[in-house]
Amino acid sequence: MANYLYINLPAEGHVNPTLGIVKELTARGEKVIYYCSEPFKARIEHAGAEFRRLDYGLDLSPKEKPPYAILRMLERIEDVVDSIYNDIQQDNIDYVIYDANALPGKIIGHLLKKPTISTWSIFAINEKMADRLNALREKSKLNGLIDMDKLKKTLERLRDTYDMALPDFPKAMLCDGDLNIVFTSSFFQMESATFPRNRYVFIGPSITSRTEQDQAFSVTFKPNQPLIYASMGTVLNDQPHFYQTVIQTFKNLPFNIILSVGKNTAIESLGPIPDHIVVQQYVPQLKVLEQADVFVTHCGMNSTNEALYFNVPLVMLPAGSDQPIVADRVEELGAGVQLDLQTLTGEALKNAVITVLNDPKYRQSAKQISASFREAGGYKKGVDAILRFTESYEAHLKI
Repeated sequence: MANYLYINLPAEGHVNPTLGIVKELTARGEKVIYYCSEPFKARIEHAGAEFRRLDYGLDLSPKEKPPYAILRMLERIEDVVDSIYNDIQQDNIDYVIYDANALPGKIIGHLLKKPTISTWSIFAINEKMADRLNALREKSKLNGLIDMDKLKKTLERLRDTYDMALPDFPKAMLCDGDLNIVFTSSFFQMESATFPRNRYVFIGPSITSRTEQDQAFSVTFKPNQPLIYASMGTVLNDQPHFYQTVIQTFKNLPFNIILSVGKNTAIESLGPIPDHIVVQQYVPQLKVLEQADVFVTHCGMNSTNEALYFNVPLVMLPAGSDQPIVADRVEELGAGVQLDLQTLTGEALKNAVITVLNDPKYRQSAKQISASFREAGGYKKGVDAILRFTESYEAHLKI
């Protein structure tokens, strides 16, 4: 049995894909110590890991916009790294796993001089992907939102403090490992042929149950009417105007609607809600997507993967971060249409939903991507790759 240290970010789209990996590792007799924030404690323990609280000093909530959150996280990395490093001295860690955006994990692996495994909840990024990444930065206007000079000085400080090579931003926040597990298929991954298969394993979305509470979810709707699910995720979901647009657009149409608004939106503030529209602050997304006909989404990577896994075509409203590049890829493969959140009208939303719902080519394209996900092997293939990697490492030590 090996001891794995797992370090992740406090965000749904980063934690949820890892749960299948953790569940399978622990089922095969491995021990996983998992650092993350308190809201994820129940689902991490449900997956079989030993949960330990990690305080980044932020929660990536809608009030903490990602560009500012990135800078704040970098400013606190020494505290985070020191806290974990001091805490694990008696744990005999064998391998370090971290989310590809979790720089503290890469630093801890460097300090421990242990083999590292990076899990990618976004598209894997290499030199071939640099042009697309730079285009994404321009599209999201990231450079204008944060103090780049301050960011560069912070990275210089980290290089000196830990005596390690760190690239400039944004590559500093794209932390590859000795082994890389990517939560999408090689078909959906852009430029997938440029990633060496001895280091990058594309396993598709890691779909598994999360908590017992999720299993209890049920909603009764009018029969023989399409189900439209709308959500802006858990980070950039402070979108009351969008939620009101959904309600007003579909209040008199023959659709069943599930609308997830997040914990920071008061449902009563949205006005009268018709019976065929269910509005909740949280819904178990996998249970809903199993039944949905169209997903209106911010197009975060995790939500997109989950929808396409269940053959659900998309109406996409990317709000920032990696969402524009994910939306572009979905549109490129024909599984959805993209709208501008800033200029969205009810008429445009209605027409997009009806188009995606009634034109079979969108669902057919979603099914093609879904087939690539299911053939990719899932979390069991990911754990197979991890154990082959560790066996090879152990064998090398014995030589």
